[in-house]
Amino acid sequence: MSLSYDHGGNIFTAARSLGIAPGALSDFSASINPLGLSEMVREAITCALDSLVHYPDSSHSELKQALARYHNLSPANFAISNGSTELIYFLPAMLPGKKALIISPSFSEYVRALGQNLWEVQHFILSPESNFSIDIAKLEQALAGGIDVLYLCNPGNPNGTLYPLRLIKKIYNLCIASGTFLALDEAFMDFSEEASAKRFVVRSDSCI
Repeated sequence: MSLSYDHGGNIFTAARSLGIAPGALSDFSASINPLGLSEMVREAITCALDSLVHYPDSSHSELKQALARYHNLSPANFAISNGSTELIYFLPAMLPGKKALIISPSFSEYVRALGQNLWEVQHFILSPESNFSIDIAKLEQALAGGIDVLYLCNPGNPNGTLYPLRLIKKIYNLCIASGTFLALDEAFMDFSEEASAKRFVVRSDSCI
């Protein structure tokens, strides 16, 4: 199984290579909403145009408070960035240690971000024959090898597997016991809110 692939969604490069306009492409290479922006988002952008001449609030206090109300968390539980990929690249630079384990196959940017910060990267390989299920006993053995951070994408990207909250809780507890930081990527959790592990960030500073 190859674990090397490029991030999708680059329609401009694809259009240049094919000699056609970007608008002529139907892009199935990334998990992008095919319906486009909602009318609410369009309206919010339009209403904010006059304020674009100002620098944004560097503390993001109003946004954090709004997110905290929506997710029933504290404003202190939120970090604001230009998309989750920016945070993915910040994380290896901020964390202590240099040994990462990625539950794979997974989002390709984890490896790139870790590589830029000279981390050693190991993969915990899941099998399509077992529907990409996670063997907790084997994962516990892998974490015993001095892993500083564990990356898990839920729902999985690109496999789409949704791991139940009870399994994530077991993985979370394994990380606590082994002193491993858990980087849990829930970028595609919007339609499966009941499986979100966002409450775990309240219980420990070892989960993001």
